[in-house]
Amino acid sequence: MAIYSNKTKKLCSKVVQMLSIANAVLGVVIIVLGFLMLTPSDTTQELKEVVYDYTNMGVITIVLGIACIVVALVGFCAAKC
Repeated sequence: MAIYSNKTKKLCSKVVQMLSIANAVLGVVIIVLGFLMLTPSDTTQELKEVVYDYTNMGVITIVLGIACIVVALVGFCAAKC
């Protein structure tokens, strides 16, 4: 098993923190897109026949966004320990 210096450990901790921040931001963006999928769009009567209902997809997207934020929190905890 290799022994790493404190400098290397701090660098790896910073990398994990930055990736966790990026993951949290991505999770928030995914949640916003999920809420946008839940809101009905204003379309004309002809287009309503063609447009699909994305309500279920919006709920799934929100759940996946929450999962991204949970993974980001686990990353923060791993970087701090």
